[in-house]
Amino acid sequence: MIGVFRSGGKAKPRIELRRGGSTEALWTISFGEAWERERFLDWFKWQYHRPEDFARHLAANDADARRSPLLREMIETEQLARRNKLTLSGRRPLRLWCGKTE
Repeated sequence: MIGVFRSGGKAKPRIELRRGGSTEALWTISFGEAWERERFLDWFKWQYHRPEDFARHLAANDADARRSPLLREMIETEQLARRNKLTLSGRRPLRLWCGKTE
């Protein structure tokens, strides 16, 4: 089981993926502002079926190689949800999104 955790507080906001009860992160993604972390989590929480895929990718690739594709996928989802009028305005457009773009 892989869990998703907020860490770093407001000073160094980040998200960590951890396996089981481990305190050591498999992967960490850092953000400049806490709202950016929350924006990413608004999308990422709907990816609950994919953490094992992420872990396999991380085992075979550099951790930084996972950041860009995930952020790009989040932005593409935001754009599609906007076109379908399923988003909010502001910094966190997927805050009330239900995980579907159609």
